[in-house]
Amino acid sequence: MRKKVTRSEFRRIATDEVLTRFGPLGFTEYDACAFGRERDAFIEGFGLSPDLSVMQFYVSVGFLIPALWDRERFILGGHSPGFEISHRLGHFRNNLTGLQTPYHFYTASELRACFNKVYTDFEEQALPWLEKFPTLEDVIAEYYRYRIGPPPGGEKRQPDPFGWAIYGWMLEELGRTEESHEWLTRSYEQLRRTTYMKDGITVAEGTKGSQAVPPSPEQQRLNQLLRQSLQMPKA
Repeated sequence: MRKKVTRSEFRRIATDEVLTRFGPLGFTEYDACAFGRERDAFIEGFGLSPDLSVMQFYVSVGFLIPALWDRERFILGGHSPGFEISHRLGHFRNNLTGLQTPYHFYTASELRACFNKVYTDFEEQALPWLEKFPTLEDVIAEYYRYRIGPPPGGEKRQPDPFGWAIYGWMLEELGRTEESHEWLTRSYEQLRRTTYMKDGITVAEGTKGSQAVPPSPEQQRLNQLLRQSLQMPKA
């Protein structure tokens, strides 16, 4: 009878396989099923995400900036922050328009065999992408393009006080204090406005069928950090 892998077994087997294959490239485990290697004030990393059935998983590849972790953990209520920028293996194909790749398994031996393809896909897709961003400044410029800059298609982005704040703190790490202050102020001013939503989308005040949304706990904690960064008195 074929024995299905449990969630705890997935972590143990996956960690063993990753460290065996990726350890020589400098990757170590920094969190559950998350691996990274240090670069210029940032970490190149990847994480394994099994689905609820624990019969397939995806691999996300991206960047983390440890200098932001204390603020991000506070905003998230103590939870570990994720990648600042990330893509899944498979998505890297065709100029970042490919479909993400699921890695299927059922037994322990099938799970171990998956990592042959994971390693090949990582070498072919992820490594060339990671090599485009050798410095912290490169990573921050990509964050701007990826998260808050003008979209290539010309569409309008939704207001993003979290993205603006993170970018402001990134610029602070580069010593670009005036630009940092502008983005942090922009984030703070956005949080002061009442948010109106319709069908899950932020809309202008007065839009028919829209409703005012109270600040979330994350928004309240972000507001607190912004006031500290902008050296405002406590509310």
